Amino acid sequence: MENLYLIESHSVSEADFRRAAYIPPFSADELLDSENLSERLQTTLEIEELLEIFAEFAASQVNFASMTFHRTDFKHVVAYTDHSKFAHHFALAIAGRQLGHICYNTLTALSPLQLEQLARLHRQLVYPLKNAVTFLELKQSALKDGLTGLGNRCEFEDILPRQLAQAQRSGIKLHLMVLDLDKFKQINDKEGHLVGDEVLTSFARVIKRSIRESDSAFRLGGDEFVILLFDGDEEVPATINQRIQDGMRSDSTLRKLKVSTSIGCARFRPADSMRTLFERADRALYQAKAAGRNCLKIA
Repeated sequence: MENLYLIESHSVSEADFRRAAYIPPFSADELLDSENLSERLQTTLEIEELLEIFAEFAASQVNFASMTFHRTDFKHVVAYTDHSKFAHHFALAIAGRQLGHICYNTLTALSPLQLEQLARLHRQLVYPLKNAVTFLELKQSALKDGLTGLGNRCEFEDILPRQLAQAQRSGIKLHLMVLDLDKFKQINDKEGHLVGDEVLTSFARVIKRSIRESDSAFRLGGDEFVILLFDGDEEVPATINQRIQDGMRSDSTLRKLKVSTSIGCARFRPADSMRTLFERADRALYQAKAAGRNCLKIA
């Protein structure tokens, strides 16, 4: 948060809580509330919904401005106000499995009693959170290309309509880049499929290193890749293209086999659908190939 200027951090794991001072049992009213929370947490496997339910209940027990849950592949923020001075961090784990970290931003430092309350609440959260994290991981694995780790066609077809709708609402610039490897079939036929797979994984690594955090990359199949450039000016496609070209020259596998890529790019227009945007980018790709390959063309 921009106005978070005084930080007090607590790293609290399940083991830390066990070593902490004795936590008195729930009162009758607290027990009823606890049972209600437990029931509500078991109504969903969607991690965002789970965290919203938990945050609503936790805010009734401990006053905080916002709550953030994060792990390497996921982040969700529940914010009630932008004003806070303290950040309190907790590790969430169960049976030796790290589920992620949760942070509460508050106007005042949490008291020992409030920390005890959060300890109780976290013990109720970790079991349904473990199930929700497992569900999230299964969904993510179903949307990833097994060879390269990039998003697959299903994820691309899920994300693109949402980004188009956001671009139409907000006027944010959106570019779609379509890439394929020049003469990849000849490489596959001459060197074999194992080398072909190495070329694809090397190229995917180059793409990952070349795009920005706000961008998304996908492998649609074979040697066909796409990149969504979100919220970037008209110079961004050329910048990404240059990074990719530099990265390919620096990669030992791609350099040894003299692998190059042709790229077609289309800028989003307000009247665009998924089909029209992709068709323009695809036409630009064929223009790049017609121009001698190993270049970028923008429609």
